[in-house]
Amino acid sequence: MTVTGIELAHRAEIITPGRAAAIAQHIYGLQGRVEWLWGEKDSNYRLTLEDGQAFLLKILTPGEDPGVTAMHSAALAHVELRDPFIPVQRVIRTRTGALDARIEDRSVRLVTFLPGVTQGAGPVDDAQRHAVGALLARMQAALVDFTHPSAHHPLTWNTSLSPSLARHIPLLPPDWREEVAATLARFRDVVVPRLPHLPSQVIHNDFNRENILVDPTERSRVTGIIDFGDLCHAARLIDVGVAACYQQDTDDPVHSVLAMLEGYGPLLPEERRLLWPTIRARIAMRLLIPYWRASLFPEQADRILAKCPAAWEQLRASGQVETLP
Repeated sequence: MTVTGIELAHRAEIITPGRAAAIAQHIYGLQGRVEWLWGEKDSNYRLTLEDGQAFLLKILTPGEDPGVTAMHSAALAHVELRDPFIPVQRVIRTRTGALDARIEDRSVRLVTFLPGVTQGAGPVDDAQRHAVGALLARMQAALVDFTHPSAHHPLTWNTSLSPSLARHIPLLPPDWREEVAATLARFRDVVVPRLPHLPSQVIHNDFNRENILVDPTERSRVTGIIDFGDLCHAARLIDVGVAACYQQDTDDPVHSVLAMLEGYGPLLPEERRLLWPTIRARIAMRLLIPYWRASLFPEQADRILAKCPAAWEQLRASGQVETLP
């Protein structure tokens, strides 16, 4: 089991707003104000036209295979077709009618800008978790018949492959290493052998609080799901584990996960049995991948590692539980 990590081994290069504007004009025939937005590995820009209409211009890392980019664009179009009421970004086609384009060694995509604020910008309650779970189930239903040649690419953020990240454990603070190693080992020994026997499909794989937009005045209403950049083919359990990881409350980890599952619906008995070690494996990834990337880009270490202390506390709190009741 290997993970190349190539898509995360590139820093998000900041292309000048002028260059981004020129790309938007050349590929899409659109002119407007361009503002840079932070991205883990891509160069992202908000493009606002004179009439106030806003778009997200994504200029992807050179480390991403063009086939993978094409898969992301095709999946967005597929979800829109299968369930137009799922609030995902709509792909804006290029001047030639394509879903995305190439500029030198990079892919480019333009999508609509969705309303709302990130779930992470405010408090999270059970009603919100319920809504997130329900929308995850709808997303999986929309993607269940989606196929693509790049769907099985070795994605670093695929929890199925998390045991391969054990090589980065020496980068962690010494008092974190034993817990993280045990977490990966349990996932490797208990969950991995069962994954081929569980329902699988292409999954969103990144239902985190920064990718979930909610109504600022009615926070239990989800207004958007963004960022299909971690799309991959995996067991459905992996998708649920990712979402549950980010909905989990350190003060009451079991209750918060159950609140999300009430919205999602019933799991298969084996999926339910394996969900807890899957959640914990994802939390471990939230430590290992940032510390690895910080070793690659030490000048960005403070920003890259900013959320790691909270993730460590979450791993410790979830370690008090073996499985869901």
